[in-house]
Amino acid sequence: MCGIAGIYYFGKDRCVDTAILKKMADIIPYRGPDDEGFYVNRNIGHGHRRLSIFDLQTGDQLMFNDSKSIALVFNGEIYNYIELREELVNLGQVFRTKPDSELIVKAYEQGGYKLKPGQFILARTGGIKAYKYWDLPEVDENNMLADREKIYEEFSYLLEDSVRIRMRSDVPYSAFLSGGLDSSSIVAHMADLSPHPVESFTIGFPETAFDVSKLALEVAERFKTNHHEGTVHQSSLGDSLKRLAFYFDEPFGDSSAIPTWRFQILQSSV
Repeated sequence: MCGIAGIYYFGKDRCVDTAILKKMADIIPYRGPDDEGFYVNRNIGHGHRRLSIFDLQTGDQLMFNDSKSIALVFNGEIYNYIELREELVNLGQVFRTKPDSELIVKAYEQGGYKLKPGQFILARTGGIKAYKYWDLPEVDENNMLADREKIYEEFSYLLEDSVRIRMRSDVPYSAFLSGGLDSSSIVAHMADLSPHPVESFTIGFPETAFDVSKLALEVAERFKTNHHEGTVHQSSLGDSLKRLAFYFDEPFGDSSAIPTWRFQILQSSV
């Protein structure tokens, strides 16, 4: 994912120092090694480090609207951006780029401001306030699917569709395969949807009680993936923990971060 940085002073007479903003962005080059962009307007400044996934030529940030009255710095991915883009085009919006970032600018112009699940935060001179724009709908127990076959069909469709839209990319993609139900189901759908063999990766352990590489290999062979394996050794844990503590920059208690980290190193070497 991309990296973002920002400074906002409540007093309009205090100006953001671009050099400080750049130092903030320079600390996180691993979040966005492909490009960088900066925007400073007196008391507010944004920095962006880009990891290119969509539209490698015209998708650089910061992203502006046509009048330059709206500036966007964005880290994330809108998986259903093609469908949302079509809705906005039908409402008269014109897009200059292909990636999902411009979608937020156009949606904001159209009247929607959806940046994080459930709420957005608006910072003004008077302070910061959170606004809710979405919540889980009430469950209507009298209008729930009860037919088993229809439930299976709906679940199968939703799972395949969620995998399909997450495979949208202008760069190669891959799958982290553990051999468990979740990752195996995802790889199965990827193999069905992809025009070429799926690149799958598994991280194993010397201790057989924790090792899942054999199960993953069975799944990889079943779906004919280009399979890659790596191993986490006890001797490498100390260095991995130090680097992970730096990259997370916050407490993180899930030990799966270590094999995930090794997976990313293995993936980048292929």
